Amino acid sequence: MKYFYSFFLSLLSYTLFGQTGPFRNPSFEVDISNLVFYDWIPCAFSSTTPDIQPKWDTSILPYQGNHYMGMVTRGGLCNTCNESVSQKLLYPLSQDTCYSFDIMLSHDFRSYTGYSSNAILKIWAGNNPLTNCGREELLWTSPPPPTGFWSKYSVRFSPKKNYTHIILEVYYPNLIANNAGNIEIDYIHNYKATPKNINFNLGNNTTICQGDSLTLEVNLPTSQTSYPIKWSTGATTSKIIVSEPGIYWAEVQAPCAKFRDSVEIKQEICFFIPNAFTPNNDGVNETFYIKGIKKGNWQLQIYDRRGLLIYENNAYKNDWKGDNLPATLYYYRLFNEETKEDYKGWVQIIK
Repeated sequence: MKYFYSFFLSLLSYTLFGQTGPFRNPSFEVDISNLVFYDWIPCAFSSTTPDIQPKWDTSILPYQGNHYMGMVTRGGLCNTCNESVSQKLLYPLSQDTCYSFDIMLSHDFRSYTGYSSNAILKIWAGNNPLTNCGREELLWTSPPPPTGFWSKYSVRFSPKKNYTHIILEVYYPNLIANNAGNIEIDYIHNYKATPKNINFNLGNNTTICQGDSLTLEVNLPTSQTSYPIKWSTGATTSKIIVSEPGIYWAEVQAPCAKFRDSVEIKQEICFFIPNAFTPNNDGVNETFYIKGIKKGNWQLQIYDRRGLLIYENNAYKNDWKGDNLPATLYYYRLFNEETKEDYKGWVQIIK
């Protein structure tokens, strides 16, 4: 019955209050008949066990459920007087994964006479609960929580190896030997597990023509598309369009770390005037497209074989389609007022 009730609590928290992941009894509920917390086991080396809260004259009510856990430090009374608990997780923590969850913490100023200092919480991971309560790697340390009300803290970590157990330990917030204090703990929730490393590639260094542009994109898996993105340009979108030379980088903020990739864009003058185009409505080579004139004020004049001006545009944008002219040879003059560049030649319309 005890284990069924514990499983029911975990399922209820997952369904109604947000994912709690591998944690059993995330809201610190109690087996009233035995006066113990479901699935949270006091560490053997501690001289005292955590308190079932709220108790008489407590200053705060549970944040979630009917109970919460209170733990104390006992100052200079002994070297093992920091209360702590452990539990075997529903499934192990993996060294290839980044974890995050929220936990509610507070400090009680009424129920703990003589233990009134504001303690902190340490979260450990381990594999052997019989040895030092399984403490092998320190995952996270809290600041001193507020007094008299709950505050939410976001826990983030990526373990260095795989672990089966989690350990909660109250601790001195400083090195004062007689620092006897307390901390209140409730409701582990908003659990997330994501890959430790993320991979994205902006591509190889690239050279573009002067006046052309290039789209750079951060491609992330669907599960990671919500991660914030920041570009060297200040943009925060998944794509940017660049038209100037330089080194561009994108930075992705994952739950436990930032990842960055960069690419260098070089630029060269690419100018090419074709000698033919095919305005036949097949969608290919439809206009007199002159590569490299996107920037600047280019004037285009088109003459027939008799020397008559048949087309003129003082701001040509690669949009001349032949104007239903017959398929034959024509002559052009292309002139840039700013650079004084002047090109003359012929172009053939082919249909």
